[in-house]
Amino acid sequence: ALAQNGAKATGIDLSALMIKKAKENSLNYGLNIDFVNSGMTDMLANIDDKFDLIMCMGNTLPHLLSKKDLFSMLNACRELLNPGGHLILNLLDYDKILSKQERIIGITKSEKHEFIRFYDFEKPYVHFNLLEINWQETPPSHKVVSTRLYPYTSAELKLALQENGFINYIKDNPKNSKSIFITTTRK
Repeated sequence: ALAQNGAKATGIDLSALMIKKAKENSLNYGLNIDFVNSGMTDMLANIDDKFDLIMCMGNTLPHLLSKKDLFSMLNACRELLNPGGHLILNLLDYDKILSKQERIIGITKSEKHEFIRFYDFEKPYVHFNLLEINWQETPPSHKVVSTRLYPYTSAELKLALQENGFINYIKDNPKNSKSIFITTTRK
């Protein structure tokens, strides 16, 4: 969307397959976007450009499982941003998730399959699980895919951002959204 509106855009992802698909999508839209195969903590080694805006979207941040990795990523963002540049973080509202401790977060069923999304809480982590049941088989088969995440709270992120040279912390939680957006500025 940024490139469609005239911005020079660069996308990064740890997955080479996701980079390949993103390149294909950008070409389908006639867009010229740079893509870099890199993890969030390796950006400085893989990107030589400076930016006015960096966005970390779609609950990507909780895949950084330690404060050391979070600080490494924030340091990289600070170094890659021009002075006065902005960083936008988008992630699930872990303040709410941790306070409610609800395990089942969604059930979707069709004639053939059922998907149950649920959490396991194992301090300091949250495990996001997806149980798939195949009702076509007798007896029904199932598989579970689990991803360990670090549930960063707003207070943790605010402090980490301040300690890494960011100012103007703004948290927004759109009405009826399960996500938060944090906008901050590089000094």
